[in-house]
Amino acid sequence: MALRFMTLLVALLLPGLAWAGWGDENWGEMVWGATPPIPAMSAERLIVLGVLLLLAGGTLLARRRRRLTP
Repeated sequence: MALRFMTLLVALLLPGLAWAGWGDENWGEMVWGATPPIPAMSAERLIVLGVLLLLAGGTLLARRRRRLTP
C-alpha cells in the first residue's frame, strides 16, 4: 500500500517540478552561451574534424564491404 501511495505521489509531483520556473531564462544563452561564438572551433579545426570523420566513415564502410563480398 505504501509503495502505491509513493508512486502516486511522485507521479503527481514530478510534473510540477518540471514546470517550475518555466520561461524565466533565455534558452538561447543557456544552450549556446554568450561569450564564444558558435562554432567554437576555428575553421581549420573544423576542416580537419570533417576530413577525419569522412575518413573514419569511409574506412568502416570499406571494411564492411570487404566482409560482405564473397
